[in-house]
Amino acid sequence: MLTNDEWDLLRNLIPILGPFEEAIRYLGGSNYSTHSIMKPLITEIINKLKPDEPNENIMNINIENLEDVFEWNEDQDNPNNPNNEKNTNEHQKNVDLNQPMQTSGVLKKVKDTLYQAMLFYWKNEREISYLPSILDPRIKKLDFAPYEMEKL
Repeated sequence: MLTNDEWDLLRNLIPILGPFEEAIRYLGGSNYSTHSIMKPLITEIINKLKPDEPNENIMNINIENLEDVFEWNEDQDNPNNPNNEKNTNEHQKNVDLNQPMQTSGVLKKVKDTLYQAMLFYWKNEREISYLPSILDPRIKKLDFAPYEMEKL
């Protein structure tokens, strides 16, 4: 059973993760080209994750040194691999579900990690990547673009 703190954490995660869900639904359910809306959506998500105060300390997370969660080890799928069981047990951690989770600081850590990940993966913006958004008549404002792009 979840504690009140855990329920509060889950409620507070909804506004943080909500923009990701909205973007996925919008981009995934479209019957037309969505490339032009990518930059505005990503910029909006980054702005929502940005710390409220400019001087607020952000937890420094080195994303470059994290394991690649999308990399798949083909040996894990092979049932004839004698090391298969050993490989899965190496990454398991015993969690006592009867003990309440320490929720203090988790919300900030999630928000900071997502913010840094978005900045890391979307940091190299090229001018040409804004072209679909500039040419799309549905996008009236270029608030998401850097000032230099608005001059174009």
